[in-house]
Amino acid sequence: RRIWQLALNKATTEQILHLELPAGVRLDKFLAAELGEGNQGLSRSRLQRLIEQGQITGISEKNLKSSFKAKRATAITIT
Repeated sequence: RRIWQLALNKATTEQILHLELPAGVRLDKFLAAELGEGNQGLSRSRLQRLIEQGQITGISEKNLKSSFKAKRATAITIT
């Protein structure tokens, strides 16, 4: 089940994206499918930088890496 929402904070023009990472799917592959060049234009390297910079919440810092796979569906937020 895909759930995503884009919120725009007009005061700061910051974009916040809420997604649900399905169980058993690699974080980097999921983000590439949802936000990759064919959709909103984020390159794979940009997505990897978002992960490395800790701009994804909902996953513990210890586990936050491109190869992360959720054991169950997990709500994540990208800022």
